[in-house]
Amino acid sequence: VSQSRYGLIGMEIPQNYETMFYTKQNRNISSENYFMIECMARYKYIKLALKTGYSHNDYHISNFLVNTNKKDLQFGNVIIIDFGYAIKIPDVIMSKMKELYMKNKYVDILDIFYKDKQLSNRFNFTDHSELYGWLAGYDKHNKQTKNITKINKTIQKIKEKYEANEKKRGVFTYDTSRL
Repeated sequence: VSQSRYGLIGMEIPQNYETMFYTKQNRNISSENYFMIECMARYKYIKLALKTGYSHNDYHISNFLVNTNKKDLQFGNVIIIDFGYAIKIPDVIMSKMKELYMKNKYVDILDIFYKDKQLSNRFNFTDHSELYGWLAGYDKHNKQTKNITKINKTIQKIKEKYEANEKKRGVFTYDTSRL
């Protein structure tokens, strides 16, 4: 019996979900609603890192699923998939991220994911800004074009809503679907 060098991992996408890429390319969605989806994904990415101590490390928009059945896209659910490149965040960087989180400096945290060489186990993300720059508000030419204040304020609103819902429901779990 010979062993194959190839493996196959299958995944079923949950009902009413699609990738952010598909949503961006194929849905008639306003730029403001898509911005809200991006901010929800940014928030989930930060929460995942802070709760687990790991960086997903492959944050292109095809690795984020959006619940397209939500009437209120502003706070629609986002799921992060494909953890094949995840890496442990060094303690020094983790401490810095927690400090920035307490100061509501979310884009500064996202900039660490995007620029810090210690969090890149494959290549320099800034060399692939067309795929990875969106997380910290960069365009395909690696210019930070998004309004940083607007991103931080939007993520803050999302954070407040999630924390209020968790408090109301009494959520004290590491269930990553609730990040």
